[in-house]
Amino acid sequence: MSTPTRFHMFLPNYILEFVVCDETSSKIDPDLFLSKATTSQIVEVIISFYPHLRFTEDAQQDHELILKIFVEMIAPRLSNVIIPLNRKTDYLQAALHTPLHDAQPLIRWVTCSADIDTKRIQHFELFCLANPKNRQYRLAAEDIEQFVKTYKYLNQAEVNEILNIQDDADEALNNATSYLRGSHESIESIQLLLRNPNLSPADCQHLDERLRCTNALLVSHQKMFDGAILDVGFVQALGKYHKEILAKHTARVSN
Repeated sequence: MSTPTRFHMFLPNYILEFVVCDETSSKIDPDLFLSKATTSQIVEVIISFYPHLRFTEDAQQDHELILKIFVEMIAPRLSNVIIPLNRKTDYLQAALHTPLHDAQPLIRWVTCSADIDTKRIQHFELFCLANPKNRQYRLAAEDIEQFVKTYKYLNQAEVNEILNIQDDADEALNNATSYLRGSHESIESIQLLLRNPNLSPADCQHLDERLRCTNALLVSHQKMFDGAILDVGFVQALGKYHKEILAKHTARVSN
């Protein structure tokens, strides 16, 4: 599963009420937006940028929390939005100056301010999720190691992301197993056909050529399988390691 790239995003039409223009460009003014927007509108814009965030009813009513998230996570990204000239629906499809490489994090519920460390979330999603989503698991482990040097441990949401990566690794292993099994089956089938004493020289030559090609494919599929099974073991160990560290941290805090 590769990291998808977004060149557009959907924003509610009312965001255009807060566009300011100068001699060179038009842009959304975050201060103007915050001065007039309702809390529900602010939440809606936050979710436009971070669709994996979910707010409980209490969190949606916590204006200070919503402002914090907007100021620290959304306001810096508004300058990347290209203001469209025409709009026909309740939502506008706005192009982006710089494409977004979304790692598609798991759903994260926000219940109170304690659930949100905006710098930590952005750091983890930006630097720790891209490589695992592209199945570069050992590079991901190095990224996570650097992250832990700053934050000491992975919290439950971050551990869940690592555990979720196992599904991608398992899928790659299942595919590699299927390809490898198919190669072995093809080789065995060709070898059985070659045992036929009534084959013509041309048929034998054709089957020999098929066998050479299939053997070459087998080598490729074997390498794919070997890499996939190593990845599964590595990702499982990585998830278990950080899960245990979190459990120890939680136990210390509880005591």
